Amino acid sequence: RRIADVLGSEAPGSHGLAQSIALQTDVMTEPGLRLRALLAPLSAEGATGEALALIAGWDGMATADSAGAALCEYWYAQHLKPALVALFVPDPKLRPLMEPGDVEGILKALETPGAAFGEAPEAARDALLLETLTAAHAALVETLGEDTAEWRWGDLHHGFFEHPLGPVAGDEWRKSHDIGPLAKGGSASTVMHAAYRTADFRVTTGASVRIVMDVGNWDESVFINAPGQSGDRRLPHYDDLAPHWAKGEYVPFLYSDAAVEEATAHVIRLLPASGS
Repeated sequence: RRIADVLGSEAPGSHGLAQSIALQTDVMTEPGLRLRALLAPLSAEGATGEALALIAGWDGMATADSAGAALCEYWYAQHLKPALVALFVPDPKLRPLMEPGDVEGILKALETPGAAFGEAPEAARDALLLETLTAAHAALVETLGEDTAEWRWGDLHHGFFEHPLGPVAGDEWRKSHDIGPLAKGGSASTVMHAAYRTADFRVTTGASVRIVMDVGNWDESVFINAPGQSGDRRLPHYDDLAPHWAKGEYVPFLYSDAAVEEATAHVIRLLPASGS
């Protein structure tokens, strides 16, 4: 829906390289906007009121530097969704089977509360929203500090590239070969897909490679790969692309022989042994 909205709002013929880059790295979260709308009619004092104000003033963009995204995503993942699952699935043994949960189904259950909420569904729904939001705000105060203006979604949500030999190579070796944590925007519900595990908000699913091809003007194409273009830890290209990947940035994806030759900094030649 977000992709259709963005493309549908563009003037014919206006979509170019910059627009494709922006759309690939778009972090508008529709679930966040729908949760914000549910909270809009509610009011409260104290810390809960502060949490409501933070969500109300949020633009719905899950950028790495967003305080609103930090609260909304943390609230949804750690408090609201578990509370809703507990309401609909009384048997705790069955609740793990509901993971990760259908986002659209969860939102519709909140937007159109039914009998599961009791005799006054809307009032019970509102109470659940406020109770879980309060708990999430309190937990983030402990984690990120009392000043909500300093909260950042990227302080929770992060990319991390663990070397496959790390588990058998030891901690010291891992420190020099693992890459991260890298503050990361997005979520499982953004065009720039960056799904995370709720235990620590580490990104588990998403694009490690992004490419925008400028057809007919190939040398203007761009891409990003993560964490780098080399598997040799001794070389700078082992991890030099990781920060750009995390920020949604790109590097040139050259095509023509002339452009590649001009940009070449290092050549590796593989020669057969003498006598072969």
